[in-house]
Amino acid sequence: MSKYILSYNLNSISYGYEKLPAQLKSLGNALYIYSGLWFLQSDLDKNTICESIKTSFNDTDDFLIFEIEQSPLGTLNAQKYSEIQKLLDA
Repeated sequence: MSKYILSYNLNSISYGYEKLPAQLKSLGNALYIYSGLWFLQSDLDKNTICESIKTSFNDTDDFLIFEIEQSPLGTLNAQKYSEIQKLLDA
């Protein structure tokens, strides 16, 4: 399975982004990190993921999908870091 980071900038909070979490979870193992940042483990490639989630965003929003191969490093709380590590090790 490939591992991705999804980062986004929302330009209209009234658009209806509540469907994004369910949509990401339907694509693989999705973990909410914090506002505008998700971790996703999926068998799908970046292009497929990109096309699948476009409908969750307004036309003026921006998002990026990064494929990752290494563990993150930083000051994220221990529980979130542990959850990420479990998905990376899978």
